[in-house]
Amino acid sequence: MRLTLHIGTTKSGTTSLQGALFQCTPALSKVGVYYDRHTYNQNCLELLVRDESRWTREFRSFDDKRRARAIKDAAGIVARLRKAASDRRYTDGIVSAEYLSMFNAEEVTRLLDRLDLPDVEIQVACYVRRPSQHWLSLCQQLLKASSTFPTAIDYRYNVQERLEAWQSDPRVGTMIVRPFDRGQLARGNVISDFVAKVVPAASLIADVDVRANEGLTAEAAILQQRFRAATHPGLDHRFTPVGARVLKAIEDVSRDVPGTPLKAHQALLDLVDSQHLTTLWWLRARYGVQLVPADELERLEALDIDPMLGRETRLEEICTSFDQDVLERLTFGVMHRLASDDQDPVTMGTRLARLGSRIKRRLTGR
Repeated sequence: MRLTLHIGTTKSGTTSLQGALFQCTPALSKVGVYYDRHTYNQNCLELLVRDESRWTREFRSFDDKRRARAIKDAAGIVARLRKAASDRRYTDGIVSAEYLSMFNAEEVTRLLDRLDLPDVEIQVACYVRRPSQHWLSLCQQLLKASSTFPTAIDYRYNVQERLEAWQSDPRVGTMIVRPFDRGQLARGNVISDFVAKVVPAASLIADVDVRANEGLTAEAAILQQRFRAATHPGLDHRFTPVGARVLKAIEDVSRDVPGTPLKAHQALLDLVDSQHLTTLWWLRARYGVQLVPADELERLEALDIDPMLGRETRLEEICTSFDQDVLERLTFGVMHRLASDDQDPVTMGTRLARLGSRIKRRLTGR
């Protein structure tokens, strides 16, 4: 068997790819490709090899009972994978877990030791994206469990460090690094590209219709940040039931309140990219991955960056534009939704609805 470890990175089409793999697990098995049929993804593997202080926020948010169940799931993934590796029906095996891209060299070694597959050829596949695009997408993602996110000046997309950690283990025979860029992906999407460039034997997943994640509008993202700050003051990097219901209410109401695409000021995007020039040049030299054209890299190198730029954490200051009227409509739609929840009113949502004009001033800036 050849085992492909798809390690992400985050915000690079991972959910779509995992959706296709999971839907097609029985069909893949028939053509000799193994993907764990019990788990949508294999992120929980980190619980077997990483110190608790380095767990991702998802698992830090789990209570003891749920975490114990995830550890049991991870052990099951390993046991089933080892069994499949000894089954001659399978020519390929796939593990997909974007949290693996966050491993350091010691954690990579621990994982491969735990898998204990001496007769299996191992290749690592990783999709990377332009740092400024990753930063803006990550900001939206982090708002699900925080009211804060890395500022443009502080953000680091540590791709080189992460890839070098995987390169360092001699058991990794092949490293495949691909640009997460519609113009460079096979057929313009990550699923087709994975088939064309990583595991051709999994060709049947290329025809699966998987709904891609939809980003928030500028107004929805601003409101999410403000609601998170109001309902969870000082509590970051923690998923909560109330937080999940607030986000769902925002997403639901947003469908009926067209908003503005979320775009950051160009100066901020340039700042993020300019801080990753070494990595961008390294990706070109090491893997032939061109996330930024050469002439644009030269422009970024020549930029004179304002030292005070990129310290803002409020989305209304980061995005290029938003509609205040849309924001107000969205705000009151969400407040009403939370206060009349079918299950039971969200306590904080009810309080927000009762506060009326005072909350309006706080949440809309008026």
